[in-house]
Amino acid sequence: MARNVFRKLAAVLFICAVILLVIKQMTYAEKKAEKKSQPKAGYVEIKQEDYDKLIKESEDWKKKYEGQLEKASTNKQESVKVLYLNIGDGMTSKDVSEQLAKAGLIKTADDLNTYLSKNNMQRLLQIGEYELNSQMDIETMAKIITGQKEE
Repeated sequence: MARNVFRKLAAVLFICAVILLVIKQMTYAEKKAEKKSQPKAGYVEIKQEDYDKLIKESEDWKKKYEGQLEKASTNKQESVKVLYLNIGDGMTSKDVSEQLAKAGLIKTADDLNTYLSKNNMQRLLQIGEYELNSQMDIETMAKIITGQKEE
């Protein structure tokens, strides 16, 4: 009789194991199907028509941006600042640098003054009147006011 009881118990345990295995397989398949339908982490799923609208808007903004850049560069070219610099007797490179900075031809007075000192040009300033503009770089301005380059 004990054998019969053990056999029945073994059969019940086997059936329970099979049922649990089937349930586990079914839930695994459902989870896998859910993962496939959801986009990857960090991504968003949108309709093709919405994507096309975004691309068109992006192109429109790019065109507007390029147009603004073009306008800005045109404005820069039109507004060239010109300064007639008069270097008198006793003026230092610092005085000249401050005048150029005040006129807006250089960002700071230290820019030109530093360039002149690094290149040992501070004592080479020439007395006279010079026409300088905002399109010139510091090197060109320095050469003009020290007489190393013709205007």
